[in-house]
Amino acid sequence: MTSQALPRPAGGLSRRIVDRRTGLFGFVGSVGLHLLVLGLLLVRWPQTESPIAEPEPMAVEFLVERAEPAPARPEKPQPPPQSTPQDLEIQATSTPGRIPVPQSKPGPPAKAAPARPRIEAVPRSKPRPPTRFDPEHVAALLDKARKQPSAPAPRTEGADRDEKKPAQNDQDAAAEALRERIAKASLGQALAARVSRCWTAPVGAKGVETMQVRIAVQLSREGRLIGLPRFLDVDSRRLKTDPYYRVFVESARRAVLACAPYDDLPQPLYRLWRQIEFTFSPRNMY
Repeated sequence: MTSQALPRPAGGLSRRIVDRRTGLFGFVGSVGLHLLVLGLLLVRWPQTESPIAEPEPMAVEFLVERAEPAPARPEKPQPPPQSTPQDLEIQATSTPGRIPVPQSKPGPPAKAAPARPRIEAVPRSKPRPPTRFDPEHVAALLDKARKQPSAPAPRTEGADRDEKKPAQNDQDAAAEALRERIAKASLGQALAARVSRCWTAPVGAKGVETMQVRIAVQLSREGRLIGLPRFLDVDSRRLKTDPYYRVFVESARRAVLACAPYDDLPQPLYRLWRQIEFTFSPRNMY
């Protein structure tokens, strides 16, 4: 049994032809539409861009420096022409009876401003070295005082010249007491000078150079201290309130103790320096 091909309908071919034409026209139309859109974009694109702002022109001024003219040199005044004797004679004859014009008196000279005083820094004086104790000098002063004659007492008529009057005795005693006071004062100054060599200035104490204190000591014949030194004129209120003054008094006490024994004092004058007072002050050392 053989199969036979069925005949295809005639309408199928025409349908395929129509489909091909339709696809071709669609392709051409799509391409044309894209080209049209692209052309419109190319034509309108430059219009959408914002214009670039051009810079405003700036005004520029040119400054020209001119050289200043050099200052004109002052012309030297020409000396006046020297007049001859003939010209003087003609001038004297041509102007007779000329009245001299009185010259104005010069005013008083202006007073100069007073110069300001110049302030100069005064250098601080260096500490003076303490005087050295010299017992021979003190003894010489005592001998000189003893050798000076005392003024004689007035004598009354009828009195015996060899008889010593009570007034003369009183005068001699007063002169001897004066000599002893002078000798004791000299010994006190010498003792203060000796103590100043053993004194050390307190560190940081203000106004020490203006302070002073009166000290009394009792010494043996060998010059050793009997007991502690005593202060006679110490301000007790200041001693409590002023720490610098308290430090100064303590430093003076240490100096008196450090210098002992005072074995260079003259032995013949022991009755004068057995109990002695002196004023200690570092004022002379500044």
